[in-house]
Amino acid sequence: MKISRSIFIQILGSLIYELFALIPIWMVSGFIFIIIFDGLFGTYQRLLFQIYLWLISGFYFTYCWTVTGQTLAMKAWKIKLLSNKRNLTLSKAWLRYIFATIGLGLRG
Repeated sequence: MKISRSIFIQILGSLIYELFALIPIWMVSGFIFIIIFDGLFGTYQRLLFQIYLWLISGFYFTYCWTVTGQTLAMKAWKIKLLSNKRNLTLSKAWLRYIFATIGLGLRG
């Protein structure tokens, strides 16, 4: 599948913009996690914190995809995610998020 250069730049710009939208969400969520659970889980705290941030990011993405079909970055770059000309269902949005995570984990 060949992607034109302009679409690739749009997608890359959206991903970078998305990171700037996620960093404050992670900071606030991390602060809440540390205030509530600091030292409570011992050696598992780092793993639980990473899972917690992954879930928080998932809630952000799936909420945006199901309500408007766009995240903040996708709105700025005029990209919309549709399924059968409608917004995604909650289950499809979570599946998309999970498979995207697996894809990034496999460097793809």
